[in-house]
Amino acid sequence: QSLVYRHDDVRDRVAEGGAAVVLDALERHQADVGHTQAALSLLTSLVLSPLCAQRFVSQGRGDTIIVTLGAHQSSPSAVGASAWLLANLLSHRNLHNAVASLGSHDLILHSLQRTVSLARADPSAQQRKIRKAITGCCVVIAQLASLSKGLCQDLIEQRAPSVVKAAMSVYPQDRDLTQHAQRALLALQGRPLDFPEDRTNPPAPTAN
Repeated sequence: QSLVYRHDDVRDRVAEGGAAVVLDALERHQADVGHTQAALSLLTSLVLSPLCAQRFVSQGRGDTIIVTLGAHQSSPSAVGASAWLLANLLSHRNLHNAVASLGSHDLILHSLQRTVSLARADPSAQQRKIRKAITGCCVVIAQLASLSKGLCQDLIEQRAPSVVKAAMSVYPQDRDLTQHAQRALLALQGRPLDFPEDRTNPPAPTAN
């Protein structure tokens, strides 16, 4: 894999073909949380390829993420994988409008609320997965709030700042989570991210 990804043209061809296979598997096995999380984690890496990300969105496959996220909001691993996939798609400037139009902001915010509730109910359970899910949701909220004043206002009206602050308070010792939550709060205050410098770095896939 490392050899393939050193060459852009080879990487793009592998990523594009691989994404199609993984998406088909995801759609067939959507009821299985383990398969879902693994497929989303693979896609998260593949869509770092600009060509793969472009094809992914232009073929209307972005809806698959939204459907999957809606179906697995009680699974921190699926929420985290979905959030990081959206974050990597949003890291491509030319896809901002297309990804934003999927309407993911409502779902991401609700998923973050659900994940925070799970963490508060039992802070020691699934802690690593919950932290990754919260961090991923905060990354996406920061990105979406940076895209337009309208989208930012929408998030504010849905109490996004309060939700992000609540998320930050669950694991105050987690520096990465805190940093991304703070960036989300800044974006919600009208200080948008500098997208060209904001390439996301998704965590490695974890077993469900």
